[in-house]
Amino acid sequence: MKEGYSTKFNIFSVQNGTTTESRVKVTDKEQITVPAGTFDCYAIELTGYAGMVKALEHKLWISADENKYLVKYDSGQAIMELKEIGLQTQAAKRIEIGEHNISLRLPSGWYHMVNPPIGMYKLMVQLVGPQMEAWVLLTVAERIPLFDSARAIAEMDIEVLKGFFKNYTVREDSWQDRTINDLDAATFEADYEDENARMVEYRTYMLGESMVYWFVFRIEKDKFEENKGEFGSIVTSFKANAKSPIDLSTPEATIKSFVKAVYVGNLEAAKACVSEDGHDYDEFMEMLATKSNHPFQAMIKAMDASIPVEITSKDITEDRCKIKWYFTLGRVYYIGDGETKWKKGRHTEFSSYLELVGDKWLIRDI
Repeated sequence: MKEGYSTKFNIFSVQNGTTTESRVKVTDKEQITVPAGTFDCYAIELTGYAGMVKALEHKLWISADENKYLVKYDSGQAIMELKEIGLQTQAAKRIEIGEHNISLRLPSGWYHMVNPPIGMYKLMVQLVGPQMEAWVLLTVAERIPLFDSARAIAEMDIEVLKGFFKNYTVREDSWQDRTINDLDAATFEADYEDENARMVEYRTYMLGESMVYWFVFRIEKDKFEENKGEFGSIVTSFKANAKSPIDLSTPEATIKSFVKAVYVGNLEAAKACVSEDGHDYDEFMEMLATKSNHPFQAMIKAMDASIPVEITSKDITEDRCKIKWYFTLGRVYYIGDGETKWKKGRHTEFSSYLELVGDKWLIRDI
C-alpha cells in the first residue's frame, strides 16, 4: 500500500449478469488521533457504482506501519474509531443480522460491516480478517425462477467472471455440490490475475426458497491454502432462518404472497394461500401440481419482479373480500397457440374473491 495506489473490483448480479463496480484509492497520508492513540495512516476512499451512479462512498484510514490497523472508518452514516490495541483473546463469535434473519460464525479476530443495499442486492456484508489479507463479501439477492440449483447460478456467474478477470480459470477438481444447513449449495475455486498478482477466488452459492446467498473470498494465490480452512468454516456456519414466505393477515397480503410464491416456484406456500372451500380449489391444485407447465404459472413467471403487485380496488365485509389487482409483464408472454402475445410492460389484471378463515385471508377464486 502506498500513496496513489488504486484498484477496482466488480460485484456480479446472479440475477441478470450486471455488475456493481467498487473502486479503492489511497488518496493521502494523514496523521489520525483516535482513542487508541495517534497514527500515521493511509487515507483510502472506497466507492461503489451502480452503472454510472455513485451508490456508496466510504472512507478508511489504515495505519502505515507493518500492522495495517484499521484506525478509522467513516461509512457516511456512522464513524468507527480504533479504541485499543492488544492481544486478541476474544473467541469466535456468531453474528446475527436480524433484519434479514441470517447468521454466521466469525473466527477470532474477524469483524463485519453491513453495507447499504445496491440495486438488486438486498444485503452486502463485508468481512474483514485480522491480517486483512483477503477481500471477503457475503451478498443476498432475491431468487428468480430461472435458476433451479446453486450450481446453475455458479456456472452462469463464471461466464460473466471470465469477461472481467484476466485468465479467470475454474479449478475443475474444486467443485463441491453439497448442502449447507439445509440449503442447496455449490462451491468452486478459480485462479485469475489482477495487476500482475496471481490470485485465487473461493466462491460458495446457496439457494433458499426466495433468496440466493453467496460468499466471495479473494486472496493472493500463495496465501490461499493456509487460509482456505478458515474460509470454509465461515461458509459452513452460515444459517438462513427463513421467515414464512407468506403473509395471510390481509387480502392484499395474501394476493401478493400467492403471486410471489408461484413466481419463485414455492408451490407449497402458494397452496397455503388457497381456501379448500373455494370454487376454484381443484383447478388451483392442478395448477400447482406441476413445476412449470401450467399457463397461469408461466404467466406469473413472466412478470417483472422489480415492479410490485398493484391493488386497484377492494370491496370488503367482515369475512369476505373482492379485490382487483394486476402485475406487470417483464417480458413477452405468448398465449395459447403462441401466435398471440402480450408485450413487456402490459398490466395483467385479475379479480379475486377471498374469505376469512380464522385469522387468515384465503383465496376462493381468481
